[in-house]
Amino acid sequence: MGHLSPLEDAMNTLIDVFRSHSHRDGDGDYLSRREMRELFNAELGQFLTVLYSLSLSLSLYISLSLHGTFVLN
Repeated sequence: MGHLSPLEDAMNTLIDVFRSHSHRDGDGDYLSRREMRELFNAELGQFLTVLYSLSLSLSLYISLSLHGTFVLN
């Protein structure tokens, strides 16, 4: 096999990470809820923290715009 493109390399990484977490409960074809939670926490912890923070900011922005005010006291 020749040199992998960046996308192919990323796909291989995703598959490897999935397999490393899916084999913990014995069935390598599926992730249990526990395995999924562990995968998210281990592999996406920082990303999810930032995403959650952005979600709160967006929620505040929408709430302020729906009430016709952008003033915070």
